[in-house]
Amino acid sequence: MMGSSIHLESVPGSGSKFSFTLPVIDGSEQRPCKRLHSSVKRVGLVFATGTELQGVSSLLSCWGIEPVLLSCDRRSTTAIDTLDLLLIDCDRMVSSGDTAGLCRNGLFSETTIPCILAGTGVQCDIVQRECRIDSERVICRIDKPIMTDMLHAALSAVPTQPAAAGAQQGQLPEAVRAGRRSTIVIAEDVHMNRVLLTAMIQKIIDDVEILQVSDGAQCIALVKDHAVDLILMDVQMPVVDGISATLHIRNTKLGKEVPIIAVSAGASAHERQQCMDSGMNEYVSKPVDPAEIRRILSRYLPVTE
Repeated sequence: MMGSSIHLESVPGSGSKFSFTLPVIDGSEQRPCKRLHSSVKRVGLVFATGTELQGVSSLLSCWGIEPVLLSCDRRSTTAIDTLDLLLIDCDRMVSSGDTAGLCRNGLFSETTIPCILAGTGVQCDIVQRECRIDSERVICRIDKPIMTDMLHAALSAVPTQPAAAGAQQGQLPEAVRAGRRSTIVIAEDVHMNRVLLTAMIQKIIDDVEILQVSDGAQCIALVKDHAVDLILMDVQMPVVDGISATLHIRNTKLGKEVPIIAVSAGASAHERQQCMDSGMNEYVSKPVDPAEIRRILSRYLPVTE
């Protein structure tokens, strides 16, 4: 499978010998970096150590971002003021045994720099509480080990600094410029993905109503009773999947014409065709590119005359 092979040599009365071969990538060869649309230039790594630090640092460098290793003391304050984002390893911070002491000096609470919290939900809660990190500053929480796609999506969701807002490419929907509020539904079973999509949308549109559901059945029930302007529909969801939910929504009074965009980690032509056949308007691959979200909002949100 995937170019690998398994070998067996067996001698009666003596024993058996198993061996296998695996194709590996030559570490000396540079793999192409996926393009990152983000305003982040410098990231402070808090409590990251060992091989994971090396891996995250390599990814950031690959995306043109400078990684800065921080310690939890006042001497790091000057460096923090020059950063765009803090990536905090909550698991390691809590396991150090003195989370409150590390946060007591106000290193995290006396800055407005956005944060990404890495670790389990309980550990992230402890760090956020003990370090007095406002919820508004938390872009998202990501599980460990830190996966490339999740970190890429999280960095893409970091709000653009006001000074750079005018440099964003693409036009906002006329409905937004004219002050008309739109309603968008995010149907996605993974909480962090809902958070990231919400952050991407709010980065583009200030005044928008975003309704979140975690499965297709909830989406069907919501659209049955509410007029919405756009649905971002995950394909693989529990209870009712995105394709089945779309088929059902297209048979409802309020869902006949609403734009439905498939959002999936799958890449097969068969799945894409299934989405189109069910009545979806477009297909977007994960991890979602913020530029794609901007294009979709510009194309499908209602326009005021």
